[in-house]
Amino acid sequence: LSGCGFKLIPTNEALKLPTRLNFSAEDPFGTFSKSLRAELQLQGVDIIEEDSLYTLRIFGPNESLNSLGPITNGEQMELIKTLSYILERNDNTVAIPLTKVRSERIFVKNTKIGLSAENSQTYDISKQLESDLAEKFLYSLSLRYGNYSSKNED
Repeated sequence: LSGCGFKLIPTNEALKLPTRLNFSAEDPFGTFSKSLRAELQLQGVDIIEEDSLYTLRIFGPNESLNSLGPITNGEQMELIKTLSYILERNDNTVAIPLTKVRSERIFVKNTKIGLSAENSQTYDISKQLESDLAEKFLYSLSLRYGNYSSKNED
């Protein structure tokens, strides 16, 4: 369904997220990590280094490009970006177990255009997927944290 643009992300619901957390990522200064941190802060999350009840660990994003086979005007391709995360409490218990979020696009790679245009097309799609992945991550974290916090009063 995501290939046709269908999304299950609400537009007018407030996200339920921890108010304070420590943010840990494989590439903490990379552009994707910075954008996730900024988006969490826009949603009211205070990102702190110490004395936080929770630590959010981010793994990825990882990217794979797969050929789905030749078609008349090129080659059908699938670009996939994945991200995994876990939310741990400061007592080393797991609040949200390791969760994987995925975003993908199927597109046609025109084999008649030059390599530079082909790389540009893949780069543009990759950037779109990063944005989509960040949105899906926030919604997933919100759903899972909301479920966790409704069962565990902190």
